[in-house]
Amino acid sequence: MVDNAQEEAILARRLSQLREKIREREESAHLSAALSRVAKAAAEGDREGLFNRYLSRVTGLIEANLIIPEVIKDPSRLSATVIVVIDARGRLKKFRFEKKSGNRLFDEAVRRAVYLAAPFPPPPARLSPPLEIGVVVRPLRLLREEP
Repeated sequence: MVDNAQEEAILARRLSQLREKIREREESAHLSAALSRVAKAAAEGDREGLFNRYLSRVTGLIEANLIIPEVIKDPSRLSATVIVVIDARGRLKKFRFEKKSGNRLFDEAVRRAVYLAAPFPPPPARLSPPLEIGVVVRPLRLLREEP
């Protein structure tokens, strides 16, 4: 026969075990949620890094094709922002200026550079092409048009 004190001790032990299981499950759920957030952040960071590398490549190709007319006296202060849409095969699908430089000749040189740079390398599939990219074009390499 079990007396009240023994019964209370058994129930207290059982209650303690149940509380421990609940705590372990909660910790496991918190850990799973935290791991999920870390994995998602890593994937987003990886995708962002992938995008930034591709953007650098496209920007470099456009700037490599930028030929600045001789008549522009101080091109180092000029820049233009263009939006390009690139399909999965690297083809230029759309082009527009988001912000012109204010210098008609420089803007025309930027337009030519974009079309000369195309087709671009195909964007990574993980970036889900077609890809719309904003590119700031600056005359980093001061190539001049031959007279």
